[in-house]
Amino acid sequence: QAASRHSSSPPEDLLETLNDLHKNVFSAYEESLTIYGESLRQFSSSSNNFQLSKQTIGSLAHGMIADMRKANALNPETDIDMMDFVLEKIIAPALALSETLDDVMKLKESVAPATSTASSDWVQRIDEKIEMKLGSTIISVSEKVLEQVGLMEILSLINSENPSASNPMSSIIGLEQSTVSRKVAQFYGSLNSPPIPSFEEIDSAQIRSRLSNGIRERMIRAYSDIYFKFKDPQAQYQGTDSWLNMTPNQVEVLLS
Repeated sequence: QAASRHSSSPPEDLLETLNDLHKNVFSAYEESLTIYGESLRQFSSSSNNFQLSKQTIGSLAHGMIADMRKANALNPETDIDMMDFVLEKIIAPALALSETLDDVMKLKESVAPATSTASSDWVQRIDEKIEMKLGSTIISVSEKVLEQVGLMEILSLINSENPSASNPMSSIIGLEQSTVSRKVAQFYGSLNSPPIPSFEEIDSAQIRSRLSNGIRERMIRAYSDIYFKFKDPQAQYQGTDSWLNMTPNQVEVLLS
């Protein structure tokens, strides 16, 4: 019985040793985390192009935070505000450095679900950056898509040129009827399979849908601008019913 009691109740010095070991492990993580965070700050403020770091920063931060949570779970007696510490050392510099939408999404996965006021504030800040990245991604990808389908050059010209009665749109170099009718035909040909990316690298179906829908909306808006300016009698295009024969609403239906 004495032996049984001894085996089920480890000596106090062993408990203290294990507790000290847990604390040392956690301290080591804390020190490495501090160094890592400071390195990110230096990268984000540097004028050099740390392209590899920028491409992988969301994954690196996500992995480090997961490791810190495991370390904290091993020794719950340390009882510090773990998430607030992680946000200060990792999320702040990583968010400043993240350039891709995918990286910012990974940072949100690292923080959510919010467990404190500080983490809730950071979720809001990350959401704001996601919205900013969504907008910039939609614009940049839309421009590439419009270039592929033949409308980008036309759109740029009609927005930069100033036609007049003596110099109608149809007489401007690059906007001649032979050129624009060919470009419009190219656009019509793309509508059955528009080159809109699938964004499969992004896990969130909601974000993928918002990106695709945003690009479609910009394509429809671009075509609508072109359509009504070419249909304007002052532009002096001839026979538009034969080569500019889809209304913006029809294009919207085909892209939906």
